[in-house]
Amino acid sequence: MFVSHRYRSYPTVEQASGCRGHCADTRYVKNLALEQFNLYDPRRGPTPSSVERFRQLAEARRETWLGEGSSAVQQQALRDFDRAL
Repeated sequence: MFVSHRYRSYPTVEQASGCRGHCADTRYVKNLALEQFNLYDPRRGPTPSSVERFRQLAEARRETWLGEGSSAVQQQALRDFDRAL
């Protein structure tokens, strides 16, 4: 026997805007990681490791607009990408 619950949220305008921002950050970080993975060229060496991707994210957060978003959301995007590989 399975029990399931369905919930519906009704975010305010500000909360909905924040959620869209988190989704955009997640999409951007995952797409960058995927681009690195797809551009693999054996002559240039292996693709960045998980540790290297996290280091690159930290650097990008210091130098670009990514620093305005949630680091937890962006780091989770990289963890999800690693799990998908």
